[in-house]
Amino acid sequence: MSNDAPAVLTSAQAVRHAMQLHLAGQLEQAELIYRRVLETDPQNADAWHLLGIVLDRTGRIPQAFDCLRTANQLLPRNPPILTNLGFACLHAGKTEEAVAHYRAALEIDSDFVEARQALAHVLLSLGQEEAAAAHYQRVLALAPQSHEAWNNYGSIMQRRGQLDEAEAAFRQAVAAKPDYVPSINNLGTLLRTMGHARQAADCFRRCLQLDPNCAQAYNNLGLAMRDLRHYDQVRPCLEQAVRLNPDLDEALCNLVDTMRESNDPDEARRVIDLMLGRRPSDALRVKRAMMMSIIPESVERIQSERARMQSELDDLARQPLMVRNPVEEVSIMSFFHAYHGLDDRPLVEACARLFLHVVPDLVMIAPHCA
Repeated sequence: MSNDAPAVLTSAQAVRHAMQLHLAGQLEQAELIYRRVLETDPQNADAWHLLGIVLDRTGRIPQAFDCLRTANQLLPRNPPILTNLGFACLHAGKTEEAVAHYRAALEIDSDFVEARQALAHVLLSLGQEEAAAAHYQRVLALAPQSHEAWNNYGSIMQRRGQLDEAEAAFRQAVAAKPDYVPSINNLGTLLRTMGHARQAADCFRRCLQLDPNCAQAYNNLGLAMRDLRHYDQVRPCLEQAVRLNPDLDEALCNLVDTMRESNDPDEARRVIDLMLGRRPSDALRVKRAMMMSIIPESVERIQSERARMQSELDDLARQPLMVRNPVEEVSIMSFFHAYHGLDDRPLVEACARLFLHVVPDLVMIAPHCA
């Protein structure tokens, strides 16, 4: 059979033929047939509906929206049409309208999995985790092989601190779709949090077997190697993560810390400079200023680093900076210079002045102490 539907076919037959092409990924040919059907049968709701799906998938959102609205007018109270209309709204940035369409579909058929899962996804993205979890539970009761639902439900459980439930959900997701990298990565991240670094590393290696270009998996494998004290493997993993995704801030920050801990502050500052060139960060500027060698190779190195640090701390203290959480964002203390055998008071005072400047809450006096 050719890609073009023969003229002798009825509208319904032509739509079914176009659907076969559609499902086979031949969207251009399917679109052509849907449009031909509508030229002779403009009241064909199925053709409007399916044409809208093709347009949505090919990025023509306004046209998709118009087609799906027409389908909904011709065939109201149809859960698939309402759900796909919700998808088009979501892709157009109309989140509230999308939610309304998903809810309307569920009012008609409360067991319509696609609408319930879509609603759960949106609620999760909006931070409404309790409502999203309830919808995922319903989805999983109806479709226990939904790997995305298991994965997202596991993420909610992990954020709630219910780690056993999270692990069970991630394992169900992996069982439902063994090659789904996000679930394997999430399981590995959770296992590492639970102190099972070796199992976590196995998960990240599996991710990389499935997707050798997964920067997040390289980052996570580097952290697992650090937990296992395989220090010679940490930096190569993190450097590969950054090569694959130069914008992955988590990997960049981990690489900076690894370079600093391996007594390579110059390279660490170079990476920070790259990050600052892409996105300004007061915390990174403070972290850069605080960084010095753990084991300086010479007296000259000690003197030059202390002079640089003193100058940069004083300069930053004169600028309008703000750091919300210095423990997490800066994570460097003025510690190693205590072993230099020199007068540390000027450096310590400079550190104190800077942190009092960038973290005003440090000078807060509790009401009962005033």
